[in-house]
Amino acid sequence: MVWIEYQRLKLEYDRSQGHLKVLLDKQEEIFWKTQPAAVRYDKDKVQTSPSDHITDILVKAADIDKLVEAARKIVEERQHLLMLKKKELRQSRDVEDKIYTLYFIDRMSVNKIAYCIGYSKRQVYRIIKHQKETDQTRKLIE
Repeated sequence: MVWIEYQRLKLEYDRSQGHLKVLLDKQEEIFWKTQPAAVRYDKDKVQTSPSDHITDILVKAADIDKLVEAARKIVEERQHLLMLKKKELRQSRDVEDKIYTLYFIDRMSVNKIAYCIGYSKRQVYRIIKHQKETDQTRKLIE
């Protein structure tokens, strides 16, 4: 059953995209810290000890840039693996794989799937329910 492997790869791909998004948000936050602040006339002038915050921020920015680049490579690799698995899923002769492809990827209605496959609607619903339960269980475990 290729659909189980496809679900696993899709979950990994989604997680890697989420991780990349978090890193990009941190990168943007660091960028805005390097921008000059606006002049505020409503605050009192207070003398503070001299410290170089910009150097610390630039070091963080360099570290985040490396992490973002690595995360992008991971996302691209997982996307490639997902596309290969999708192709394999479409070529599979297993009925559950066909139903998974038609319902979850092609968004076909259960009536059309039942007609194309030659199964009853009730049986197609049972298979889809099993696939959804398996997907939810896999997400909880991982």
